[in-house]
Amino acid sequence: MTGRFLVIGLARAGTAMAVALAKSGASVHVVDQKAADQLSMLHEMDRLEALGIEVSTSWSGEVDWSLVDVVAPSPGVPLRHPTLTEAQEKGIPIWSEIEVAYRLSKAPIIAITGTNGKSTVTALAWFILRECGENAVLCGHLAGSGYPETPLTTAALKSTRDQILVAEVSSYQLEFIEKFRPHVCTITNIGEDHIDRHGSVDAYAKTKLRIYENQTGEDFVIVNQSRPETLAPNIRAQIFTYGGSNSDFDVAQINESELSSPGRHNVDNAAAAWLIARTMGCDDDQVAKAIRNFRGLKNRMEYLGEHNGLRFVNNSMCTNPEALRASIESCSGPIVLISGGVLGNLDPAPITGIDFARVRASFLIGLDTARLAQFFPPDAVVSGSLAQAFQLAVDAAQPGDTLLLAPGCKSFDQYQDFIERGDSFRALVNAYIGKTT
Repeated sequence: MTGRFLVIGLARAGTAMAVALAKSGASVHVVDQKAADQLSMLHEMDRLEALGIEVSTSWSGEVDWSLVDVVAPSPGVPLRHPTLTEAQEKGIPIWSEIEVAYRLSKAPIIAITGTNGKSTVTALAWFILRECGENAVLCGHLAGSGYPETPLTTAALKSTRDQILVAEVSSYQLEFIEKFRPHVCTITNIGEDHIDRHGSVDAYAKTKLRIYENQTGEDFVIVNQSRPETLAPNIRAQIFTYGGSNSDFDVAQINESELSSPGRHNVDNAAAAWLIARTMGCDDDQVAKAIRNFRGLKNRMEYLGEHNGLRFVNNSMCTNPEALRASIESCSGPIVLISGGVLGNLDPAPITGIDFARVRASFLIGLDTARLAQFFPPDAVVSGSLAQAFQLAVDAAQPGDTLLLAPGCKSFDQYQDFIERGDSFRALVNAYIGKTT
């Protein structure tokens, strides 16, 4: 690839993008507002500079536009960053990570997005394809999933025509696309999320729907008919459906008891992955067998074990109220629930759809417990920390119950991210059960 690229962000995605661009023949300058005062950052700078990539830290935002053909921001760069605004005003192209990857890739790309469930569908589709003998590569950033993953730009640069790149795609990455064209794609669902980034649910949904815009009649879209918000007008790709009475795939073929985690939403996840595999030529019997062998992801309805008749499930990735509702629905038997964290701009209304008759006791943690408590039963207990809530939950539980961490909120009040929150819960459970990690 030729041209002069300004890559913004010296983190995982930005570094991978810079390396892939440089190795493809582009001239690359990486900038980051952070100072180079961490060993990890210094290591990355050395690696990039060894490839002839210019690196500028403590960047003030100034750009010599005469030296820039394309701006390539990391997904974490704010949508309204002044440099992006200036580039748009000057008519300079802005390419997201997935746009760069598409232009580099020799392999077809399967792209999965959605508010909830996209990590599970991505990993499951990759797993099925591998089990069916396909040379599939798991791409993106499935943080804390426990599965191997490769940055999409890295996989794209190394790709061959016999491979299939299976990637989780975020709304942040869909903001700046021009030609990005997945061969197969699906949107699991669209709920309320990332409002601070996009400004409204409608803007967020429109960004998600951009995943279809460059597909042709040679491509495929997998649609859940019970999720009409995931459909867009004028889709040109071939559409395969599930979740409706006249769908192309009958979800009754999926035995919920054989899934790594139960629940209607996981049946939907499995159906989406099944149809993705079918479009790539996989045999239905092989697909069914692969689904039975799939072990699930960390921090996504992760079964941690059982002790004294009490089951422990970690769903730290549950970061919005709609995911909380789905978490409750997926558990059988009485539930002892730990929820809470940073609700932010998210609408707590989906919590009103929870059948709290199935919840024996609720324990709330984190910054927005006062707001959350209005939507929980009056006997919900506000706890100061996850450790305190866990002990109270264990004391309240009875044999046959499921002790479930399903925050329904972001984690940034008490933890660095949902992974650290999940690790903390896992450590509490292991200590209680007597397991060693």
